[in-house]
Amino acid sequence: MLIGERVQYYLAKFFPTHRLTHEKGYRVAIFHSIESSHNFEEIIKFLRDHCTIIRPDTGIENHKGQAGECPLVISFDDGLLSQFTEGLEVLEKYGIKGLFFIPTKILFLKSPEEEMDFAVKNIHFEVPKNLREYRFMKPEMIKELHDLGHVIGSHSVNHVRFNGIDLETAVYELEESRRHLNQLLGEDVKFFAFPKGDRKSVDPGILPLVNKFYTYGFSAIRGWNNENTPRCFLHRDPINLYYPFDFIERILQGSLDWYFSIKNRYFLLGKNACNL
Repeated sequence: MLIGERVQYYLAKFFPTHRLTHEKGYRVAIFHSIESSHNFEEIIKFLRDHCTIIRPDTGIENHKGQAGECPLVISFDDGLLSQFTEGLEVLEKYGIKGLFFIPTKILFLKSPEEEMDFAVKNIHFEVPKNLREYRFMKPEMIKELHDLGHVIGSHSVNHVRFNGIDLETAVYELEESRRHLNQLLGEDVKFFAFPKGDRKSVDPGILPLVNKFYTYGFSAIRGWNNENTPRCFLHRDPINLYYPFDFIERILQGSLDWYFSIKNRYFLLGKNACNL
């Protein structure tokens, strides 16, 4: 695990997991590269045994969550090829419908060289040491996911950080990616996830724009989602395939939510943050 993940792991071990029995709402897990279908399947089986996995389309709207439950949506970022080649079979085996966030520039990449360039510059922001995978899904694969009942959402066009960009660029990234996906799928796309999705990558002033183009927007900040969570900046929990099961369990029980509340205390948002 990375240093930051190790810190979170030990913090989670030494703080109680009481929120599972007190909190109402739902959580959203994020996966990226599915380097091993076996490891992914083991995690999915663990999540299925410890949570109620809900559909991203109807589940988020209708499943309010009751105390003592752990309603969970499974999501994927970046449109990576392994999500289709390694992850899809596992999802289908267990009857799980995922939420896939696609940076739509990948629809137009024509060669492995273009994919590598996009992965290094845009997905990993010029930090190639973080590169685990540089191949992306083709448009027909994304369409197949949709036809199988999985939900497709936008991850912008170019996988940009929505902090420090001008209004015109922000509108382009939100609106154009939505147009690309609507055209590919033949229906209106309702979901958006901020690339990176932490407080350093999102300007709160952008949130009303998300509300203009999408029904739901997602961060990558850990936490429960309930009626007080802004629909344009919902919480998600990043999960890597090498996480120990006890760490995953404590994440989903909310053991680290206090830590992220403090860490993001200057970015706390009320449910009206999406309004113009």
